[in-house]
Amino acid sequence: PEKVVLYTSWWPPGTERVEEAVGILSRGEVFMTGMMETNHTLKAQVQQELLDVRDIAAGGHTDMQHIVSCVVNSKYPGTAADVRRVVSSELEDTFNAGGVAITVVEMPGEFEVFNTSTTCRAVVGGDGKRVFKDANNSANVAVATGTLVHVSVQGSGIVDALSAAKDLIARAGSNASVNSSATLVDCFVGVANISDAAAVRAAFQSSSNGDVVPALTIAKAGLSDGAGVALHCVASTEAASVVVATPTGGDSAAIVPAPRAVVAGEFVYVDGLTSNLTNATDALARRA
Repeated sequence: PEKVVLYTSWWPPGTERVEEAVGILSRGEVFMTGMMETNHTLKAQVQQELLDVRDIAAGGHTDMQHIVSCVVNSKYPGTAADVRRVVSSELEDTFNAGGVAITVVEMPGEFEVFNTSTTCRAVVGGDGKRVFKDANNSANVAVATGTLVHVSVQGSGIVDALSAAKDLIARAGSNASVNSSATLVDCFVGVANISDAAAVRAAFQSSSNGDVVPALTIAKAGLSDGAGVALHCVASTEAASVVVATPTGGDSAAIVPAPRAVVAGEFVYVDGLTSNLTNATDALARRA
């Protein structure tokens, strides 16, 4: 199906809040978010969020073992390293999720009342997932499943981070189950300094080697371990193409660069505006 709103036993149809969906199932992928305002320990807070994710996954006929990637927002500066440690431990030890591409950013989520929020993506069925890790940096992980590779990488700068991401994608692409090399089609980029946004775009452009430049969304965020940049990306083994919007006047005419979308397989990835708000929701204002 193109899009199905998912429900759970504790939030049945007709009782959901209008401002947020419980979860979304689309084209064999499940998108889900867990949020907790507070709890008595960080571990308890993260675990409750992941329990919510587990229930939403069940509503989409999948489970925690099929989670491929998660982005975690942590509201307070200096907490990313601890949050990453707890999320990784809970996914591995409590939920038996195996390898997951995890990106932690120090910035409020969509609703700033929540101290943390965990947004994960899982697949339904398929032939399982294959995990590839960077021996030099435990934060750098690629998870391949079907025609997609999900990548989480952080580094001191965009050039090194992008190189590490492409190395992991190449390893995933050499796996017989993936069948062919994968091209980056979508990337969220967290940067310690938003002034680096132009350099980020230039790095993706110069490293494309004739391939499609992925849809990009760039936001200022605190990162763990003194990193200057964090990438949370999707690569696809299917042919990718770019659609560029033609300005028709009004606000769209003032958007530079022009709004783009990358089409690969059954998914369309739209790039966002460079964000100025602390929770990056203004990045979603782009129209394509």
